[in-house]
Amino acid sequence: MQIIHSLEKFRKECSTLNRSLGLVPTMGAIHDGHLALIKQASIENKSIVVTIFVNPKQFSENEDFNDYPRPIHSDIKSLESENVDLVFIPSTEEMYPSNHSTYVSVGEIAKILEGKSRPNHFQGVSTIVTKLISASRPNNTYFGQKDAQQCAIVQKLNNELNLGTTIRIVPTVREKDGLAISSRNVYLNPKERSASTILFRSLEKAKKLKSHGMNDLNLLTENIRDYIKSEPLAKIDYISIVDPNTLEHLTKTPLTNNQILVLIAVKIGNIRLIDNMILN
Repeated sequence: MQIIHSLEKFRKECSTLNRSLGLVPTMGAIHDGHLALIKQASIENKSIVVTIFVNPKQFSENEDFNDYPRPIHSDIKSLESENVDLVFIPSTEEMYPSNHSTYVSVGEIAKILEGKSRPNHFQGVSTIVTKLISASRPNNTYFGQKDAQQCAIVQKLNNELNLGTTIRIVPTVREKDGLAISSRNVYLNPKERSASTILFRSLEKAKKLKSHGMNDLNLLTENIRDYIKSEPLAKIDYISIVDPNTLEHLTKTPLTNNQILVLIAVKIGNIRLIDNMILN
């Protein structure tokens, strides 16, 4: 497994790897969710490239950029156990030199949901994803369904900028009690960790209600809201029921869509968590 820090060398080495090539962009703190992306990439490609870069451009001033976990040595050890050919670990200066002033904006889809709560977050995501795909020219690029809005945005980005990769979405990986695996879960204290399962349980409740015939959009939303509010440590940021492809907020009731996507963002104590589920 080769470790590279230079963007130019990364570009050059990717051009020599056997094709097809799978790219797995990460911010490090490698967990089972990342490993699921890598395992899927290993099935579908001859060569695997993983990037580790805590991207400052996708953090707001009041967010946890400085505190974001960076266990680089354990990350490398985890990746050595997988079928990874190359790991790219650039510095901030390597990705954003002092004269850097070009950013990628994807329009209104980046201003709703997470984008409303985290201004400029998706501009930062879109810019770094574009840079990584442009440098490595992967056949396939892997993202997790847990970040559903990010998935929709990189799909749009890839299609509209003709980046030439295939965006592959891998199902959310969960703990045994249903909590979606995330690098930020380490921030939760024991009481918060116990309370955090309310996100998954509320989505499961919505799934059950929908399967039993509840098609009233407002009633479904209120049931999710009331269920989350039953947890004293939980503070709701948003609950949104959208079209899973466009993220367009659904307003017509009763629901007639074959599939709907329920997205939630909830603070448990001071820790903000997101989750989602597609309901058929």
